[in-house]
Amino acid sequence: MAGKVHKRRVSSKQKASQLFRFWHNMQDIKSEAEQIADRELVLLVGMVELLVEERVAAL
Repeated sequence: MAGKVHKRRVSSKQKASQLFRFWHNMQDIKSEAEQIADRELVLLVGMVELLVEERVAAL
C-alpha cells in the first residue's frame, strides 16, 4: 500500500496531556474574549471547554 501514512498511536496519558494543554489554551482565549466583550465567542469557547472536559473525564 504505497503512499499510505501510518500514524503512531497516542497513549491515553499523552492524549490527556494534550487535551489538558488545549483546555488551558481555551482558558486564555476565553479570557481574551471576555476582555473584548464578545459574548458569543465566550459562549462558544465555554461549550468547547465542556467538550474537552468530557473527553478528559472519559480517559
